[in-house]
Amino acid sequence: MNKQKGLAPILIILLIAAAVGGYFIYANYLNNQTRVTQQNTKSSPSPTDETANWKTYTHNELSYSIKYPQSWALDESGTTIYLIPKELPKVTGPDQTLVFDIRKLIKEYALVSIADVGERDKSLSQAARIYGGDRLQEELKIDGLSVIKVVKKNPAKLNGDGIPNATIIRVFTKNPQGNTFIIQIESVKIEEYLGSFNEILSTFKFIP
Repeated sequence: MNKQKGLAPILIILLIAAAVGGYFIYANYLNNQTRVTQQNTKSSPSPTDETANWKTYTHNELSYSIKYPQSWALDESGTTIYLIPKELPKVTGPDQTLVFDIRKLIKEYALVSIADVGERDKSLSQAARIYGGDRLQEELKIDGLSVIKVVKKNPAKLNGDGIPNATIIRVFTKNPQGNTFIIQIESVKIEEYLGSFNEILSTFKFIP
């Protein structure tokens, strides 16, 4: 009986020591977890905007804006806006508009165009069928904007107009007034310019 009374204080002391030791072990674990979280937060790179330093073009009459790379050229001499990957030699025509060698441009580089084709009385799908043919249409959302994408690949031999082996991607959308817009890229070397085209497309927006 006396031995049991003598063991009681020792057991209490051991329990207290175990509790204190467990507390410090748990506190150290939490501290280590906090450090790991902080390190992961610091080491995780923040997403960068690839278009942050691009030029911005605003068409005030048609109420839209779009961004394009610093190294690209823009031609707004006509009703259709053209974006060109490189500064190419230009010739001024009789009406003072700029003339490009379109065929050479599409063969060696790429040509991006933006045009308002009207078709206000047609649905987006109908307009895409008129200008894109009966090819497979892909419906997408770009920054909340409803679009339809149509892809066409020209054969190696053509009987009529067009560039052999060129790929044409047409993206159709409508402005708030119902007009149909076509944003298009055409290139024989489409793989080289598809990434830039998609980034350009992601910046297109209608403005009030």
